[in-house]
This record gives sequence, C-alpha cells and structure tokens, in this order.
Amino acid sequence: MGPGGRVFAADISERALQSLGEALGDSTGQVELVLSEADDPRLPYGTLDAVIVVNAYHEFVERVAVLDGVKRALKPGGLLVIVDAAPSDTVLTRREQAQNHTLAPAFARDDLEAHGFEIVSVQPEFVLHKHDTHTHRQWLISARKRIR
Repeated sequence: MGPGGRVFAADISERALQSLGEALGDSTGQVELVLSEADDPRLPYGTLDAVIVVNAYHEFVERVAVLDGVKRALKPGGLLVIVDAAPSDTVLTRREQAQNHTLAPAFARDDLEAHGFEIVSVQPEFVLHKHDTHTHRQWLISARKRIR
C-alpha cells in the first residue's frame, strides 16, 4: 500500500475493533475501523481494490449477504482473498466444520462461483505447520470481481 492508500478494518465486534485501534496507536491515519453487521460489512461502495478475509469466513452465518456487500465494495476486477483453516475431516457438514472453526475450501469456492466471482487461484495448503501431535493447515482462495 502506498502513502495515499487506505485500509478498512471491518469486524462485527466493537471490542475487537477497539483492541485493534489501541494496538495501532498513532499509526491509524491510513486505517479506518468499520463496525460491520452480521449481514453487511459496511464497506464503501465500488472503491476497494481488494478485500482480505482471514480466519473468519467459516464464521459468516449470513455469507450470502456479506458476499453481496463485498462485491458492492470492490471495483470491477477487484480481488477477494479468503484464508481459512482446513478441517481434518471434510466429511463433516458445513455447520460441523464451522463449529470447529474450520471450513473445506470447496464450500467457499462454491459460494464465490455462485456469486459470480472468477476464481483466480486455490492454494489448499497455503499454510502448513506440522506439530508433534497435529497438523495445522490453512487454505487460500483468490477470486476476482468480474468486469462486465
């Protein structure tokens, strides 16, 4: 991000935004904190080059409405990047995976394609940390808002 760039940090938790604001301190000049709703990210219309969702997509109960809001906020050709934790068992239902704070990338990919996003890349093992007792995997999907 260049000197004239801006970041919109959106969350439905006022407490999380307050903590972020405190952590940023005086360097919040290029960061605008946005209190979102469960069904509306409340991002500015048609102005964003990219939206990044990290470790939160599995939490979206109103994902259709949120994806609509993201799509409205992106410029034509803008990117949506989602990073989330992969489940150890993809046989579980979407709800069961979400309760475990995970989600199979196929669910997100289907959601994005249903919303008219063009999938740019899928990285099923974007992050892979092997520990003695378990393996932590995160996937990444990037998708582009289509240019009409």
